[in-house]
Amino acid sequence: MLATPEQLDHSLLLAINGAHSPLMDVCMTWISRKTSWIPLYVLIGIYATWKLRINIIWILLGAAATIVITDMVSTQLIKDTVQRYRPCHNLLLKDSIHLVNGKCGGMYGFVSSHAANTAGLAAFIIASRLGRLTLRDTPAFILACVMMIYATINSYSRIYLGVHYPSDVIAGAMLGILAGILTGWAVRRVIFRKGK
Repeated sequence: MLATPEQLDHSLLLAINGAHSPLMDVCMTWISRKTSWIPLYVLIGIYATWKLRINIIWILLGAAATIVITDMVSTQLIKDTVQRYRPCHNLLLKDSIHLVNGKCGGMYGFVSSHAANTAGLAAFIIASRLGRLTLRDTPAFILACVMMIYATINSYSRIYLGVHYPSDVIAGAMLGILAGILTGWAVRRVIFRKGK
């Protein structure tokens, strides 16, 4: 008999969350903290200022708009409407979840705001052409790769910590990518005139 999507979601969560160690607990907690990534944001700001000179304000506004959109849609619209309990609040699973420092988060977890915000920021950086998926511009290519890795490990940390199902993270990432592409396209139109 084939497993249902929900069973697969639970199984994958328990496999990732169950492969824990004290060192990984510390690493994943640090990765999941929003303030841990401030040095990356500063480096992106420096790079954007160097690359775009006077157009940095549009990058900052676009990045802020992306985060506002993803955060508001994920928390105030989707989570409050869907009301899917986080794994650590699910009565069937909570005793099987390894929680680091007993931290579970809010009651509802669909969709993951961390995944939406980080994927949104990565998609924005790429769609705005600050980062590029081409080797013709090596610094921009490196930035695009760093942003994709950043979004991936941040999202993974949420599953590892037992506060989100894989489907929460995937749906959050999809929301973030959509928002990032839209805001990146808008900023690119302003900076590069007619999307050149």
